[in-house]
Amino acid sequence: MINCRRKFVLACFFATAAIAISFGASAGGGAGWTEMRLPHLGDVWNLKAVAFADAATGWAVGSIKDSNCAVALRYDTGRWSEVYSPCGRRAWVIHLVDIALSGPRDGWAVGNRYYIWSDPDRFKGFSARMMGGKWKAVGVPNMGRSFKLDGVSVPPGSEVAWAVGAVAQQRERKGLVMRHTGKWQRVNVPFPEMSQWELKDVDCPSEERCWAVGNLVEPPEGRNPLVVLKYQNGEWTREQTPMPPANVTYSNLSCVSFPTPNHGWAAGKGVLLRYHQGKWIKDVPEKYATNWIINSVSFPGPDYGYAVGWDLTTRKPLWLERISEGWRRKKTRHDAKLVALDGVFFLKRGMGWAVGGIERGSEYPAGAFQYRSP
Repeated sequence: MINCRRKFVLACFFATAAIAISFGASAGGGAGWTEMRLPHLGDVWNLKAVAFADAATGWAVGSIKDSNCAVALRYDTGRWSEVYSPCGRRAWVIHLVDIALSGPRDGWAVGNRYYIWSDPDRFKGFSARMMGGKWKAVGVPNMGRSFKLDGVSVPPGSEVAWAVGAVAQQRERKGLVMRHTGKWQRVNVPFPEMSQWELKDVDCPSEERCWAVGNLVEPPEGRNPLVVLKYQNGEWTREQTPMPPANVTYSNLSCVSFPTPNHGWAAGKGVLLRYHQGKWIKDVPEKYATNWIINSVSFPGPDYGYAVGWDLTTRKPLWLERISEGWRRKKTRHDAKLVALDGVFFLKRGMGWAVGGIERGSEYPAGAFQYRSP
């Protein structure tokens, strides 16, 4: 999913468009989250991730449920427009789920092609590269009968891209790490003790340091299901993390954000962790609930960040702001109509964007929101 992160990323779920908000103006005329206008791409479509290169230029990726096509939208000085829409052939459908920018007109998006008729576990990883503002599909080597890509990151100032996901091998599911240096290649991640695991997100604050997160699939009772990998000195190693709460079913990590190589956060279902002074610790709000699902987290710096997701008990969206004193839950006037909240990206404190799904009668269009504060 998701996005999370410092890397430039993009947003999630359904669509016709919304209330007009140009870049310098808000509907209510004050600080907070305001809805942005999106193009009409069908009755049901979604955005899964969002990223901005600067205050005037951003991108978001997702898929159009009314067709077999994915979509990448560009935000240019107050206006969202459709730019790229790769489509599957025959019984295949394409979803884009994550994006990472290396500049206003350069970046990567990843996702998956799904076979929609006979085999529910038939999927293939998909990637696209933007160069000079133009998108082009980039072939991914076939890793097996089924494999997927869920996260992508580009280290600042680098030509290298990293992607993570999972590959099904016989009756096992293994975490997948790939690197693009002229072409995509699988990177060896030797963890023989983990026979059923997957990776969901990756963030690279520098060329020398990357972090990837995921989880064990149906782990044995009493075993920590959380997976955090660190790339350093040219190799990947597994990090130790606190155990999730015992009453959380299928706990996982789905997003990660590192504003610097030594300051970061990771989150998922029932879990919110912070990397502090060289180790992972729990970092939860005062009224934290273990039935929260955090889909995306973004930190522009080590002292401020935002996380978004969903509260399974109240069936309401999660807006979580992290300041120096800790996390605090926020509310917005859009909460009653939101049906999903999947991606968030902050360029700096007081300037961010989020994406989710909105119910509009019989339609379920994507929603995009902008945050600003003095």
